[in-house]
Amino acid sequence: MNSRINKCNQGTLAEQELQLEGGFVVRDANAWSHVQALFGLYANVNSFKKDVSQLLSSDDGQHTSNTIASLTYRLRTTVADLMAFVLSANSLYDNGSDGLFDPTGAQCLFILRAVGLSSTCVLIRQIHFFPSEFVQFSHAEMFVSKLALCLFLLFKFAIGEDPYRFFDWTITYGDINPLGATQQGILINGQFPGPDIYSQTNDNLIINVHNNLPDPFLISWNGVQQKKDSWQDGVHGTNCPIPPGKNFTYHLHLKDQIGSFFYFPSLALHKAAGGFGAIRILSRPMIPVPFPDPAGDFTVLIGDWYKTNHKKLQARLDRGIRLPPPDGILINGHGPNGASFTVDQGKTYRLRISNVGLESSLNIRIEGHSMTLVEMEGTHTIQNTYETLDVHLGQSLSVLITADQPVRDYYIAVSTPFSRHVLTTTAVLHYSGSNQPVSGLPPERPTNNDYSLLQARTFLTNLSASGPRPNPQGSYHYGSIPVTRTIRLANSAAIVNGKKAICSE
Repeated sequence: MNSRINKCNQGTLAEQELQLEGGFVVRDANAWSHVQALFGLYANVNSFKKDVSQLLSSDDGQHTSNTIASLTYRLRTTVADLMAFVLSANSLYDNGSDGLFDPTGAQCLFILRAVGLSSTCVLIRQIHFFPSEFVQFSHAEMFVSKLALCLFLLFKFAIGEDPYRFFDWTITYGDINPLGATQQGILINGQFPGPDIYSQTNDNLIINVHNNLPDPFLISWNGVQQKKDSWQDGVHGTNCPIPPGKNFTYHLHLKDQIGSFFYFPSLALHKAAGGFGAIRILSRPMIPVPFPDPAGDFTVLIGDWYKTNHKKLQARLDRGIRLPPPDGILINGHGPNGASFTVDQGKTYRLRISNVGLESSLNIRIEGHSMTLVEMEGTHTIQNTYETLDVHLGQSLSVLITADQPVRDYYIAVSTPFSRHVLTTTAVLHYSGSNQPVSGLPPERPTNNDYSLLQARTFLTNLSASGPRPNPQGSYHYGSIPVTRTIRLANSAAIVNGKKAICSE
């Protein structure tokens, strides 16, 4: 197609035509902007065809993720531009039956009216994404195949928004028995704790919450950055509670996020009755993760717990009286040895640990197994190994464990590290094929509280690991960038007149 355009017939607007060399006739001068857009699309498609042909004909068969990602992005944007062109052009010519262009050229794009619909379908008469020798169709077969291909491309690549995941939750009261005594708990779709949210970077989460409690209800999404919908973070004052008997639909956009997080109810001390659950945001497939894929991925929700009804606890706080010591610790909603995690000997597993309690920091350790820290709050970490880890209120982290011990069952122990009255609970790490249950005492907690601060200083960001997205230059290979220089920044108190200066407000 030649980009030279001749204007002709300067008569009335209805009679004006713009003729394009190559046989296209535009029937309305108002379509001038659409014609210009079409030339740009034509050039983009031709450039894309050339690059794809080179990729398919390369001899080495090695296609880097950068190349494939670049081509995928260009295809997506080109088809998105095509879709926008069609919709815009159709707004001018929706009442015509002949389409926008007279297809008198060898290569043409025209708009066909979809049967029984006011919208339109796109047909590219000759698509050169593939060499012609691969496709030999009759005219009828060509029409159907090209239309199907266009629809496929439109639905797969031209959708401008990121993927959507839909959830429908009903919030109710129900009887639970985590510490041996029946009490009133808050259930989500009948579950305690609530269901896990599985997602991927940039997903849109559409969560329709039906409040069947007699009280207003609100959910906070701990760690989700809410880049587009900050007012939906579940903070009373910016996010209105859901009235009894009503529903509200949260829209969470997980823009540029990965990692382990959780949600919880944020009003009326509802958290003391349940209503919490895990959120996991996986990396996109093309973004490298700084450790091999684990054989399994487990949610571990730990938290202190009260047998007292949450309304009584709320009334106590409203009177200005602090909460009493907790009655126990739960692991995934269970008391001692109620939760179990099954592993195969010799394989490595990921544990996503979140402290969903009310007031206690907790320490976790696994009998006979070390834990390698790989992620905290959505950030990959330097992979240090620990025998015991402190997880503070609201904190989430991920560790890798390798099932490298003899086949039997092992304790997972969780304790309060700083309280006078130490609480401990256990879960079971069960090896497949084991017929030997846990026995003896669980591993002891650290007794020197200084270790917690020293341990926290070892939690360091892995600067060579890929984040949730490539950098602005398009690199997908953070993990392979060699570290050639380390710069340490430090500060100290200034000396003034021989004395250390102390700043005060």
